[in-house]
Amino acid sequence: MQLYQLIFYCCYAFPTDFPEDIRRIFGRKHFSQFIEPEAIDEFRQTIQETSVAAVVTFNKGIFNLVSKEQVERYVEHLLAGELIQGQIRGMDRYVPIFLTFPTGWRYHRQYRHLRKASLDTIRTAICSGSNVPESKNT
Repeated sequence: MQLYQLIFYCCYAFPTDFPEDIRRIFGRKHFSQFIEPEAIDEFRQTIQETSVAAVVTFNKGIFNLVSKEQVERYVEHLLAGELIQGQIRGMDRYVPIFLTFPTGWRYHRQYRHLRKASLDTIRTAICSGSNVPESKNT
């Protein structure tokens, strides 16, 4: 029997219709100088305090904000069944981050199946330990 602990985390605790609206509301300069750095610090602190084993994000902007690896066009890769994975930047331990379809993504006839398949691929990677890089000291 597998046991999961899930933590749902909101990076910007300010309601908007779309993620990009928050920049428009507060202004790009204020957002990038104050809101974004504070959100990153609080996110990392939460990861440290909870000993999270892996992170799954449904937003490319958040993935790019906290991951060492950056992505641009990713939906095509997810449609092909690929695993999009990075590592949380600025942590003293390895914490993988995975990117899946946005929660509002419904632009394919089989969108439910595709979203489930993507999450199944992520779950398999986390449970199998294949998300942990090989040690270079062996």
